[in-house]
Amino acid sequence: SLPLTPNGKVNRKALPAPTRNFFPHDAYVAPRNLIELKLTQLLSDTLKTSIIGVNDNFFELGGNSFLAVRFMAQIQTEFQVNLPVATLFQYSTVSQLAKQLKDDTPPISPSPLVNIQTEGSQTPLFFIHPVGGNILCYAALAQQLGQDRPIYGIQSPGLLDPGNSLETIEAMAAYYCELIQAIQLEGPYCLAGWSMGGVIAHEMVHQLSMEREVVSLLCLIDSYIPTTEYRPNEKQLFVELLGNLAGPTGKSVDSIIGAPEIDKLTLSRVFDLTQRHHLLSPDVSIAQLECLWQVFQSNALALARYSPRPCASSTLLLQASESGKQGSQLINWDSLIKGDLTTQMIQGDHFSILREPQQVEQVASYLQQGLKLLKLTH
Repeated sequence: SLPLTPNGKVNRKALPAPTRNFFPHDAYVAPRNLIELKLTQLLSDTLKTSIIGVNDNFFELGGNSFLAVRFMAQIQTEFQVNLPVATLFQYSTVSQLAKQLKDDTPPISPSPLVNIQTEGSQTPLFFIHPVGGNILCYAALAQQLGQDRPIYGIQSPGLLDPGNSLETIEAMAAYYCELIQAIQLEGPYCLAGWSMGGVIAHEMVHQLSMEREVVSLLCLIDSYIPTTEYRPNEKQLFVELLGNLAGPTGKSVDSIIGAPEIDKLTLSRVFDLTQRHHLLSPDVSIAQLECLWQVFQSNALALARYSPRPCASSTLLLQASESGKQGSQLINWDSLIKGDLTTQMIQGDHFSILREPQQVEQVASYLQQGLKLLKLTH
């Protein structure tokens, strides 16, 4: 809804400043070669949009994490090239993707560090992956944060090389600290993470502080710390995987599988359920799901084994009102944060706060306020 003045007119002064230019600088540009033509056809089918120019941005056309998986799966089928889904952050137009698919173009060297947005003069913001390993969950949030700050995401190395998963939170944090220091040589740093991503970011704060580096802002987005009794078996992890795949679609795991069926779960059965309930694109193969499962399982077990250590940082905790974990979250983080801890409640559940536009705007607003208070610039 638009903000109104007391006499019922649109209050233009209360309108937020636009964060991006949603109107193209150039007119529609039609496909100029066969690769661009095929890509526009695939993208049109994915987004259910009839007219797509080669310079149109995937995310600005309405693309989200679910559609990104489907689009990249279609590209793999059509071109026999397996591009990481996070490639869409760096090459988000048909024109950019086409250049990467040409025979005379060197293949993309996938990296756990993904450039979400490289423009801006302020201190970079680094998003850390959740348990699923992917960073597409931050796509809508990154769009809301404007263009005055470089934004990077760190995805799980296991998504790029299934045999390269890191098995402890401490090892992940150490490697990810190296990645961010390759971009930003010294602090102060700004880190953020949703769910498990916040736990990894917290460990990164500890390790950076041991090097006498400063993290000026740690943003925990509905992150929680498992109790010491959390020791999941394979069947439980299959259920959690289904829950993580169902969450972004707005479905609950209880609506997908009943308690008596849990003991019968196998990866093949999980794959059947994802297809039946439309949790994954029909273009996703069981081999791709197996890769996701290996990363998910490795990360979940690493989280279960982790014992968090106290550290000092200015911390912003954004809690989902319907996640069911907010009570224990506050107590746990309050005992682990030795700096300023600010807690804000976001209406919604664990998944919707990064999925629903109004809730994402809330998350972005609080995060921007936290960053603005720091007054950080290069």
